[in-house]
Amino acid sequence: MKRQYPRYPIPAVSGVIVNNKTQILAVQRGTNPGKGQWSLPGGAVHLGEPVRDAVRREIREECGIEVSVTEILGVFDRIFRDRQGRVEYHYVLVSFLCRLEKGQPTAQSDAWAVRWVGREEIDAFEWTPGVKEFLEEILKRVKQK
Repeated sequence: MKRQYPRYPIPAVSGVIVNNKTQILAVQRGTNPGKGQWSLPGGAVHLGEPVRDAVRREIREECGIEVSVTEILGVFDRIFRDRQGRVEYHYVLVSFLCRLEKGQPTAQSDAWAVRWVGREEIDAFEWTPGVKEFLEEILKRVKQK
């Protein structure tokens, strides 16, 4: 299925990896949609691939680390329209809380950069639509646990 101007929404995943309950691992996107902006590691689910396997694979491909997947944090639409208002990209995104198991995060595949981002730094980054608000909510939830 083509990703740009798809006929149907594309199932996708993202992982929220929290460090010391104060930082979240972010990636700077190397491809569209959102090329150059910051987001969470993730991507499209492959045919026949369970979503939990997909999030582990995407994080390994983008960040070079191994994670365990703990819980679903939410399900979101990510719809990007072109200047004429046509749907250029549409992902149905399942976001999971993940725990770092092995490795040091380094930019891989389609990520330009990866880094830990603290609550106090969130406003300094240009995020893909909806991610900043989601991160603020997640950091509040994690801190309360």
